[in-house]
Amino acid sequence: MIKIRKQSAFTLVELLVVIAIIGLIATLSVIVLGNARSKSRDSKRVSDIKQVQTALELFFSDQGRYPTVTEWNTGSLYATGTLGTTTYIAKLPNDPNNLIYKYASRDNGANYEIIYYLENKSGSLNTGLQTATALGQVAMGTSDGLQDYWNFNEGAGTTFYNNSFYGTSTGTVSTNGLFVNSYNNKLGTALSEGIISSYKFPEANNQITISLWLKWTYKVYCTPVYGNNSYRFYFRGDWAGLKIYFMRHIDESVNVCDSAWWTWAAVSSNTDFADNTWYHVVGVRDGNNLKLYVNGVLEKNSTCLSSVTPTNYNNENITVNSTCASDTYTDDLRVYNRALSSAEILDIYNSTK
Repeated sequence: MIKIRKQSAFTLVELLVVIAIIGLIATLSVIVLGNARSKSRDSKRVSDIKQVQTALELFFSDQGRYPTVTEWNTGSLYATGTLGTTTYIAKLPNDPNNLIYKYASRDNGANYEIIYYLENKSGSLNTGLQTATALGQVAMGTSDGLQDYWNFNEGAGTTFYNNSFYGTSTGTVSTNGLFVNSYNNKLGTALSEGIISSYKFPEANNQITISLWLKWTYKVYCTPVYGNNSYRFYFRGDWAGLKIYFMRHIDESVNVCDSAWWTWAAVSSNTDFADNTWYHVVGVRDGNNLKLYVNGVLEKNSTCLSSVTPTNYNNENITVNSTCASDTYTDDLRVYNRALSSAEILDIYNSTK
């Protein structure tokens, strides 16, 4: 009699193990591929900036200045003289994610800045927002979620531009406003007074971060950033001490947390602000919490919005340094559509101080 041996099949457990292994390998492959692609994009960005900087130096050598924004916006770098047209770069490159490298002329053409970002650390360059100038490159903190960024480095004129890769809202320098040198070369120039018309703070999933540098000259009341129905920073220099408040408009007529104003929830600084001194100030909404940072340090974190209804605001005019003394200045104003972590805020402070 011939005996037939039966082939044993895979058990259910064995099949599940194999499927799990295949899934793990596929997941790891996707992660590795994604990392490789992001590093490839960063390599192109670094190469682009080096190429452009070389062209800018050739332009400067011939023309005695760096290009204007108008010249940059033509999409190429060239100059026409008595001997004809010299082309320094035929076509300016774009970011590999189809974003535009942000360019500005500084110091009356004696310097420039190109704003771009890196997804990973690349050599000596950290991840996040980068500023390339004639003096070198500077990391400026995270770019993740950065919706609007006004660095006020125009230095002259009546317009300040949005340097984020997504925001388009420009601002207008007020009649009595002016640009002045900031406290260090990283930040270029600062603004004394201006307005951003028809702007809506990009609050997403009840989260937002507003970051700025400011120098205050004493006045009893002063609003470095003022939204009528949304967010504002507010200096108060009376019996409460020389404090700054981060405020969110609410529907109820009550005082919430540190607020002394109806229809506003607010947290105030522990720091007493000194005259003619630069401070880095960050306000964060994270769900029901309002947080206030000064010089990279968390000074207040309160559940101010847990028992009230934040106002559903629309576009409005946002003023910079309205009602402030004439020599109060704001610089490096950023708005993120998420709640930045303490580590990210400290990095912005350390990168720009």
